[in-house]
Amino acid sequence: MLRIGFVPGVSPDKWFHRWAERHPAEPLQPELVQCSEQRAALLEDRVELCFVRLPIDRTGLHLIPLYREVAVVVAAKDHEVTVFEELELKDLADENLLTASDHPEQIEAALDLVQAGVGLLLLPQSLARQHNRKELRHRPVLDAPGSDIGLAWLVEREEPEIEEFIGVVRGRTANSSRQEPTPPSRPEKQSAKKSSTQPGSGKRASRQRQPRKGGSGKSQPRGKQSGRSNKKR
Repeated sequence: MLRIGFVPGVSPDKWFHRWAERHPAEPLQPELVQCSEQRAALLEDRVELCFVRLPIDRTGLHLIPLYREVAVVVAAKDHEVTVFEELELKDLADENLLTASDHPEQIEAALDLVQAGVGLLLLPQSLARQHNRKELRHRPVLDAPGSDIGLAWLVEREEPEIEEFIGVVRGRTANSSRQEPTPPSRPEKQSAKKSSTQPGSGKRASRQRQPRKGGSGKSQPRGKQSGRSNKKR
């Protein structure tokens, strides 16, 4: 049984479902791994692959970067920052920002302080959702450092099932994962008719931001609420 580790906040369900559809007779064994143990879990053969939160010491590891999580600030539900949809770090310059490791107990302890009004806490969005409380709210902080997620495994591990799971994560289909490359076909004779495609016709029209409906036609600055001064009185 292939053992797949994942750190708190990461949801590998979509890849597990793809594997189950492709290999129903070979179930996976998911293992929750704390970030402080993600490298050790691979080196000590507790898991064959692990969805890790970067940074991680890559010595002896292969790693596929997957996606980046947005950072959010967690505040008491009646805190003034919760009236905004988005924030920037400069909006939090006068706030007491707390720190916590990714261990669940330390996050919960930090959230106790946030709920008591002692300060605010920056977290990856998935961890904020995982530790959600009705007394707290979280908002994205657009220019705060994000949290990168990747898939890691030992360099010397080359078992077919490991390569197959890597293919699932990379998005290879069941037919393409183990097939030899198809030889190139012979070029066909060009048609006498010229293509009617005009130069530039395949380019996408660039998107432009539109002001929100119901307003005066002017968009509000990102992360700011109308009527609130940037400076605190």
